[in-house]
Amino acid sequence: PPPAKAPPPPPGIPAPKAPGGPPPPPPPPGGKAGGPPPPPPPGKGGAKPLLTKAKRRALFWATHNKVSDDAVWGQLDEDDDDLFDEEERRQLDEAFAPRTEQKKDKEADAKPARITIIDSNRERNVGITLRFIKKPVEQIHHAMLTFDESVLTEDQLEGIASIAPTPDDRKAVTPYVDKLDSTEPAVKEALTPPVRFFIMAVGVKGFQARVDAWLMKLQLPHHAEDMRERAEAVTLAAGCVKQSRQFPSLLKYILSVGNHLNEGTRNERAKAFKIGDLDKFKAMRTSDGKATLVQVLVGLVSQKNPAIHDVVEELRPLKGLTRVDIKQISDDVTSLRTKANKFANFVAQNEGDEHVAARLKSAAPVIEHAVKTAEAERDAMVAAVRGIAAYVSENPDTFDVAKFARTVLDFTDDYEAARREVEARQRRLASAAQ
Repeated sequence: PPPAKAPPPPPGIPAPKAPGGPPPPPPPPGGKAGGPPPPPPPGKGGAKPLLTKAKRRALFWATHNKVSDDAVWGQLDEDDDDLFDEEERRQLDEAFAPRTEQKKDKEADAKPARITIIDSNRERNVGITLRFIKKPVEQIHHAMLTFDESVLTEDQLEGIASIAPTPDDRKAVTPYVDKLDSTEPAVKEALTPPVRFFIMAVGVKGFQARVDAWLMKLQLPHHAEDMRERAEAVTLAAGCVKQSRQFPSLLKYILSVGNHLNEGTRNERAKAFKIGDLDKFKAMRTSDGKATLVQVLVGLVSQKNPAIHDVVEELRPLKGLTRVDIKQISDDVTSLRTKANKFANFVAQNEGDEHVAARLKSAAPVIEHAVKTAEAERDAMVAAVRGIAAYVSENPDTFDVAKFARTVLDFTDDYEAARREVEARQRRLASAAQ
């Protein structure tokens, strides 16, 4: 029988040549004969391939290219580059892939153009204060109507008082008052916070007066007590001059020494001297230059009446007068009276305002009592200071009690130092005599 035909070759494989013909070409590398090369294997489990270096966020640090074997780096395994497997490296790639910035929709995010209404410098300064206050305009508006102390503190009120609208501010924002209540958010947002604040203030009747009255309620009692204490301290300190038992005796010795030195001059037999000239006792020295007139005076007093040395302690309270400003204290108390009257008038003129009646009216008698007490102490202080002036034969209208106190204390300091030196010298002489 005839031989059976060979089956056809599979697709992609050429049919073998008849015996005796040339051998078929070798199959291409990486694949079977006649077929295309297989694709590269994907990552484990079908994960995405690793990112290229250009697609990673680099770590910019300082490196060493050479290390010694003694360094810790030289002890590391050179195969540490294979410390992480492919999946772990892929996780690092994903964690530190380049950031992608989302493009914003300019039309959606576009803010309405701000309306320029007031002076730029004024607007900037008001804006700074409003940022310090940290309250929206709506809350400030509510607080100014109700005097709600849970909303605004004293510091915040002072900030509001400092930026209250001026007549020019009111004129500038008046055409825009209706826009603050606009139902269109874009219209409202076009007004800057300072402008919205001014518009709110314009809408509150007597805005400045309400701010002032609220601050006076919070501050006047404390300020009045402070003025009372300061005036009282001056009165008490001034009292030590007349209460000192040895001050008149000291002045008597000083006057006697001065009259003796001035015999035969136009200043002889003086009945008094200006306290401001006490510093001349320290400036004047003996003819040999070894002692001052203060030291000579102390030597005489130590022999005749050493009890006079107590004057140093008796006049020490004058230290409280060295920096006092009597006129300033008096002016401050007068200012308190003006503000107290202003507060009382505000309460009386707004009796129909339920919030004034509820939150401010009760403070009126408290303020009045505090200010009256400060005024009484102020009057006592003035009387005490004028009494010192008359006591030392000075003009009460031009008498500077602070300068008087500094002069007397400087003298008593020199007097005390001279007394110690005289006593030390006497001890040395007594020791040498033994």
